[in-house]
Amino acid sequence: PLLRYDTGDLAVGGWNTCKCGRGALIVNSIQGRLDDYLLTSKKSRIPTVNLYTYFSKISDIHRFQMIQEQLGKLIILIEVKMGASKKNSEVLQTKIVNDLTEITGLLIDVRFSLDFNQSSEGKFPVFIQRVNYDS
Repeated sequence: PLLRYDTGDLAVGGWNTCKCGRGALIVNSIQGRLDDYLLTSKKSRIPTVNLYTYFSKISDIHRFQMIQEQLGKLIILIEVKMGASKKNSEVLQTKIVNDLTEITGLLIDVRFSLDFNQSSEGKFPVFIQRVNYDS
């Protein structure tokens, strides 16, 4: 049973009716891993789970992906929803940079993209850590 299935994944669920007709707690989506961390320039760890909530509150974002390739820096790829204006997108970009710089202390680089990194399993991970924690 799912109740005893501890993977470390952060899931969004709800009490819905399954396709089979049973009413139960259903996993709607997997958001990431509880053990994913951003690394500051001093190698302090910041849990990425805090940023999922931040992005979930921005209605113009269709999807996003965070990539860390260097200590203290974070690249954020964003795909805005259809119909979002260029002006609103530029305001959104500035807001995200300012907010996340204040929240994390990292240098934030927000890029609009439709080309997201995909895993070998065909998934689009929300967070990609390319910095070795031990380096």
